[in-house]
Amino acid sequence: MERKIAIYARQSLDKKDSVSIEAQIDECKKFCDSSKTIEVYEDKGFSGKNTNRPQLQKLIADIKLGKIEKVFVYKLDRISRNLVDFYNLKQVMDDNKCEFSSAVEQFDTSNTMGRAMMGILAVFAQMERENIQQRVKDNYYYRIHDGRWAGGPAPFGYKNTKINGFPTLEPIKDELDIVREAFLRYTVKKSSLFNVANELNSRGYKTVKGTNFNNISVRRMLKNPVYAQADKTLYMYFKNSGATIVNPEEDFTGEYSCYLVGKRIIKGEERERVPLKDQTVYISRVKGIVSSNDYITAQGLLKENKQIAGAGRDGTILQELSGKLKCSNCGYAIKAYGYRVPSKKIPYLYCYGNKTKKSCNTKFHGLDFPQIQKEVGRKIQEQIDNLENLEKKEKEIIDQKQNRINEIQIESENLIKLAKLGNNLEVVANELQKLQKEKQDLELQIEVCRSALLQSDLILKLKTPGFYGSKIIYEKMSLKQKKETVQLLIDKILVNPDKTLTIYWKL
Repeated sequence: MERKIAIYARQSLDKKDSVSIEAQIDECKKFCDSSKTIEVYEDKGFSGKNTNRPQLQKLIADIKLGKIEKVFVYKLDRISRNLVDFYNLKQVMDDNKCEFSSAVEQFDTSNTMGRAMMGILAVFAQMERENIQQRVKDNYYYRIHDGRWAGGPAPFGYKNTKINGFPTLEPIKDELDIVREAFLRYTVKKSSLFNVANELNSRGYKTVKGTNFNNISVRRMLKNPVYAQADKTLYMYFKNSGATIVNPEEDFTGEYSCYLVGKRIIKGEERERVPLKDQTVYISRVKGIVSSNDYITAQGLLKENKQIAGAGRDGTILQELSGKLKCSNCGYAIKAYGYRVPSKKIPYLYCYGNKTKKSCNTKFHGLDFPQIQKEVGRKIQEQIDNLENLEKKEKEIIDQKQNRINEIQIESENLIKLAKLGNNLEVVANELQKLQKEKQDLELQIEVCRSALLQSDLILKLKTPGFYGSKIIYEKMSLKQKKETVQLLIDKILVNPDKTLTIYWKL
């Protein structure tokens, strides 16, 4: 099979000062062997910050199939601006005996100097991208520091406007009356999201999109702190939640509300923000219309409702273990059909496979349900204790590895300064490559640790109102909190014929 020459071209935006894809291809062809078959791969409208580009992925696949002898690009940053991604791509090329060449920088990997220059230029490409990101971030936080509206669609009850050139929100009185009504019904009258939405719709109110209210739109409204009076109480709420707070505590006077900024993630039909610990809070220039206590109460109710959703429908009898007990013989659910000892709430238990499906011979008439609850509670407490220990250990490991990454960054910058002097380029490039490989390994190890912390993040979910800052004691939880905890931690509980339990954890 004849191996081809590949030309890869990328242009993120079609701007006057950018080199077009056609020009990139023409320049690369000047350096190609005319006797070879040339195949062009072009990605238009894609950033170089990652490798999620269709034609680049096709090129990588062809390299792995052994179809490509050499890859030409106009400049190194056309194929990647990310150092780790670039070295991963280069590793794929090396593994498949594929060379790489840049037309403008005039080097290729078939000679020593080309390999040295490639390493140095890759470092500069990533530094340029990181500098751009930092400038954008600095400008963004400069804009929000003095209370400006950060941008985007205005929340319900407001419209976008400018005062003395500063972006802010202008109140819409009639709509803000709706917001007050929603908070009142949810926090004081204890109406459900569904009932609040129905009440608003029955009065003819519409969302900002002109549609009827539903659970999602009411929930979004109740979660937005732009309606809450930003006082000391709200400051402590966000501080305890781990959010980054731009303004000092003395700015939280209760006169204005506050804005919350952070990335959003898609969960089902709703786009939700990342956890509060990954968000930023700052004082706005609009008045708060609900008390901080009502806002915080709403957050607690929303969290509680969400966490116990789907916890099982026959919870009045099987309580927190509803839907979790399974027969180990047939796998069907263990259900209850009343109390054999009503005063002690000890239920009659039966295997659904035995009683209804007639496919199992296991019976649980004499099963001691309170003893099962006690045993499950003991096992859950062990898991909670283990999670708290894991959280502490993994955070220590992450800190150690991050410190080393910071050291590598300093060492790399010093090596780049040496490279600018033009001495020992190959030695510098080799050292840079070693440092970047170590950094890549450390970043991977940190990701593994963070994956473990995703499990210990359950601790944050278990810290429902009343448990902040204290050791979590399962037996002291309310029934709702126990339901929530069981749902978070346990997949299923198999009850064996000898009355012993086998618990399958979600961790």
